[in-house]
Amino acid sequence: MGEQPGTDGQSVRVAIASQLPLHRDALRIAVQPFPTRVVQPGTMARAKGHVVLIDRVTQAFEDYLDSAVDRQLPVVVWGGYLHPTNVQELVRRGVQAYVSVIGSRDQLVDAVRTAGGGMSWLPALEPGTAESLTGGEARVLRAYLLDYPSDSRLAVAQRLQISEATLKAHLANVRRRLEEPCGSRISLRRAVVARGWLESRDGDLPGEPLP
Repeated sequence: MGEQPGTDGQSVRVAIASQLPLHRDALRIAVQPFPTRVVQPGTMARAKGHVVLIDRVTQAFEDYLDSAVDRQLPVVVWGGYLHPTNVQELVRRGVQAYVSVIGSRDQLVDAVRTAGGGMSWLPALEPGTAESLTGGEARVLRAYLLDYPSDSRLAVAQRLQISEATLKAHLANVRRRLEEPCGSRISLRRAVVARGWLESRDGDLPGEPLP
């Protein structure tokens, strides 16, 4: 099974794999009280007995992942808003857990603890996670979040030739099905992309790290 750090949550040690100082600092704070150390792709041997927590948006992501998997270390990937099919590809490559950038600190800690115990933590692949939108919801979300992101609700409704009330009703229905508050446009976009309800596009920002 590889070099497991142990099933006792308190014995889990975390090797943080990121070249972005702000992300490294945020991840170290987020996974407290687990002991942490920072590793580079060429120093992955120092991660023996650790759960490797890899920043998805770091430039050396592929090198980090290949190095950790080659050493059969438990891997948690954090960051971005991956579609379930992309999460499945990470699992195929040897990843035990994935937490999107909108995931909570508690979710990240749980993912690290679970991976440290030799198990998988993959809510993104649980049945129902990629629940389908209705045709109207999908059309409204694409227009409101992707096609015309700077337009007002009224302007988007006019482009779609529907009433503003109908557009607002579709948005309210989607927000009701999400598990976290998504009051702003950007938070709604992050949430629906993370759940695979809407495809991201090139140039999307990776988002802010966990507080």
